[in-house]
Amino acid sequence: MKFIVLGKYTKQGTDGWLDNPDEDRRTMISGLSQKIGGKLLDLSYTRGIYDVVATVEAPSADIMTSLKLAMMKTGAIAELTILEDIDLNSIAKEGAKMIGLYKAPGNWFKELPNITEIDINSKTEWPSVSDKCVVRYLVVSS
Repeated sequence: MKFIVLGKYTKQGTDGWLDNPDEDRRTMISGLSQKIGGKLLDLSYTRGIYDVVATVEAPSADIMTSLKLAMMKTGAIAELTILEDIDLNSIAKEGAKMIGLYKAPGNWFKELPNITEIDINSKTEWPSVSDKCVVRYLVVSS
């Protein structure tokens, strides 16, 4: 499985960078990825909301969540967001098959066969007694 990891360092984490600016973090993260049964695909340090963005392969989301807990425990990471890479085309194909399965509240009667909806405020001609009807009405209080 492929994951995109967005991370923010704490002060402790950035202090570590300043204390050891030549440390090869890419090699460390690549080795870490291999130890969990995965592979580091890309690593970027960024200016903006996140300090680091990594793309990794890993066996499962559970493994990535476990790694997140272990990394957070060090105190060097303030936030670690793990996003699972998905095949949106495949998901959309499955979703297309499900269109119409969910009925919105208040609209169930529109899906019933042979039902005639009547608004008594505008309808002057009534269906026969044998017709199945849903009557929408307006209550006026005096």
